[in-house]
Amino acid sequence: MSKQNNNKLSGLEGVYDQFEKGKLDLATAFWAFGFVGAFVASVILVYLTEILHGIFWIPYFAVNGFIIASLWECAENHNKIKQSKNQSPVWGILTQIYCGIGAIGLIYTAYELLTNL
Repeated sequence: MSKQNNNKLSGLEGVYDQFEKGKLDLATAFWAFGFVGAFVASVILVYLTEILHGIFWIPYFAVNGFIIASLWECAENHNKIKQSKNQSPVWGILTQIYCGIGAIGLIYTAYELLTNL
């Protein structure tokens, strides 16, 4: 692998690590992970659940739970930064509402799965 390709990979790892720690900027975290990433992962895992086995519900809940928790942390960090600059944290608050709705959706999905066993 060339040095340039290696740098690109470590740059991607940096974005993931920042997201995991809640340090990624809110816009990137929301659109890359909270919207596109969650959508793609959910579609793939639900598809695999339907065609192969229900065991794929486990990574579905794990991935989406991880995305919601990390996105919440990014929003919390965003709020702290905005408040320290006496700016409005509205986008961080809206993102946390989005995370709350997502968590309720995950809980409801788990409830539905368990009641239909």
